[in-house]
Amino acid sequence: MPVAINGAIYRSTLVFVFILSIIFLKEVIVFAKLLALLLCLGGVVLVGYGNYESSESDEQNNDVLGYVLVLGSSFLYACYEVL
Repeated sequence: MPVAINGAIYRSTLVFVFILSIIFLKEVIVFAKLLALLLCLGGVVLVGYGNYESSESDEQNNDVLGYVLVLGSSFLYACYEVL
């Protein structure tokens, strides 16, 4: 898994913090926050769909597991930040 994709997915912590703060802290949705959230997601998508090619299927399975672990880590860190 390329480090750039790993870093980009980990930056999705902002998305989880935003959603959890709306649910638990009753934060008001402001246009500036929503715009920042969309820019963050756009960056994650752009890096995720970059020019990365893998030749082996085992390597791709490891990539998927790595992405899931990074997303889980990102979500748990967001829980720590909000709660």
